Amino acid sequence: MYSVIVLTVLVDLIAFVGIGVFIANILTIDRMSALQSKSVKSIRTADRELDIPADEKELLDQGQGQMLLVQLAGAMIFGVAKAINHEHRAIQQCRVVIFDVGSVSHLGVTAALALENAVEEVVNNGRDVYEVAAEGTTLKRLETLDPTANLPTTIRISAGVKPSRRR
Repeated sequence: MYSVIVLTVLVDLIAFVGIGVFIANILTIDRMSALQSKSVKSIRTADRELDIPADEKELLDQGQGQMLLVQLAGAMIFGVAKAINHEHRAIQQCRVVIFDVGSVSHLGVTAALALENAVEEVVNNGRDVYEVAAEGTTLKRLETLDPTANLPTTIRISAGVKPSRRR
């Protein structure tokens, strides 16, 4: 009889610990996604603090609001896909969109697919797309998934390399 009680308590304890760990993981992922979503910025003019050189800020200002810089930074996991999708409203109001993934340390599959959807939407609306490519694992992910492979007017710009038009 005591062994049944001990076994029941042990099984219940293991089950509740498992449930608690699962809930803690969900909450942690939600917090991480919220923090990483702050690293997705849509910028039309260079009037606020930007992480780009002064000559690029000047070019952005010359675009007179018709050029949109979508700047991504840090680790981009699946939670950031929602933030990328929220930028669709800003994308619809401009003629040129630049996706700057040069500061992305990790690009997850879901975030890469969200980026692909955003690029497709821009091209389908007749706008020009520029992609500032990253290095390291992010570049490998972009080359593997290649979200711009089937798009006619995407230009990929790598650091220190002249732009190359993708057809």
